[in-house]
Amino acid sequence: MTATPDAGANSSRQSPMADEPSDLRLTSDGEWEPDRALPDIGEKEFLDAALERNGWAPLIHLGGGEDMGVEVTLHQQRASTGHPEYLLSVSGPEFGSPALRLPNLPEAMRLLAQWAPIVQAASITHILGDLIPGEIKHYGLVETIAARAAWGVAEKRPELQADRRMQDRVEEARYRAARKP
Repeated sequence: MTATPDAGANSSRQSPMADEPSDLRLTSDGEWEPDRALPDIGEKEFLDAALERNGWAPLIHLGGGEDMGVEVTLHQQRASTGHPEYLLSVSGPEFGSPALRLPNLPEAMRLLAQWAPIVQAASITHILGDLIPGEIKHYGLVETIAARAAWGVAEKRPELQADRRMQDRVEEARYRAARKP
């Protein structure tokens, strides 16, 4: 059983009709079928609020938000059968995927594991983009890491200097020992 929507499932859904479901459900046969997983969202309502209103609770979130590229969220809901169902959503600054409803945790984790490298690569690419001169954003991730590193070095400076003096003495002693006849 595969937990990846195939190209056929996506291509047939490029332009759904207004009343046609735009989300996907993984069946017990391992096939993706159209579904209405996401609730109707009010004009001023955020997706997270609509999901919560309909009983979905966030379980796992990967990615640092829109500014970092791709984010993937796995939600959980108790189905009418009493067993949990899972909903995976993928979004970015300019897009959102169909919601993918999954019948069990192993399928949800399998699909989440397939998305994790994409999220990681998008985050790293974003960070590297911030390192380009002239494009560093104030108080972004790179600046926060640099500030923490600078603070840590300043706090450890006496210890680092003492360690360096000890290394210099050891090197000097080796040099003198090597020069003695």
